[in-house]
Amino acid sequence: MQNFASCDQAFDVVVHLAAKTQSKAFAQDSWAAFETNVIGSQSVIEYCERTGARYIFASTSGVYRPSSEPVTETSPVGPSRPY
Repeated sequence: MQNFASCDQAFDVVVHLAAKTQSKAFAQDSWAAFETNVIGSQSVIEYCERTGARYIFASTSGVYRPSSEPVTETSPVGPSRPY
């Protein structure tokens, strides 16, 4: 979705859920994963800035260290994958 920044359609809110999340995708083609996850996200953010649309980004609990305790937003981070 690299061309989302030039999208002419108007949206009030954009919910960003797209990403390459499998470690295999990074191993096979790290540039394609970078294009999707970083450049694609940048394109969505630029669209929102240009149009005033609200941007909602959903992350993953995979950024936190494994724990037997419930995970909160203040839990220690320690991602186990490049995603």
